[in-house]
Amino acid sequence: MIGTKTGRVMSIRQCKIEFANGEVYEGEFKNGKKYGMGKYTYVNGNVYEGEWKADKKHGKGTCTHSNGDVYEGQWKNDKSHGKGTYKWADGSVYEGKWKEGMWHGKGTLRFTNGQVYDGEWKDGEDDGEHRMALAQ
Repeated sequence: MIGTKTGRVMSIRQCKIEFANGEVYEGEFKNGKKYGMGKYTYVNGNVYEGEWKADKKHGKGTCTHSNGDVYEGQWKNDKSHGKGTYKWADGSVYEGKWKEGMWHGKGTLRFTNGQVYDGEWKDGEDDGEHRMALAQ
């Protein structure tokens, strides 16, 4: 049980919900919404495991895609936001800042062929000074 400033008592409950479309949520619920730690398995095979707030991915979490890609990091209002790492199934990796689901701020992109792009991003695109290291 959690007390609030108004003196009301709110409870966080553990539950498992299987939706009609085949998706499954296992985790904490508060006031009828996903809240706290939980795991959501989508019908397409993607799985999100981490923190929730008011039915949205919010806080720290990991999304594993059915194709093998993985995002691990911070979330805000259902989008990658803050510091995070995206690993593609082929081994390429982006590590850095995100804003509303896009690369934004300082980040490093490493390709499997050895190329490395290190620099600034804005709204998912190259922005400003950067360093590119070519494969040897």
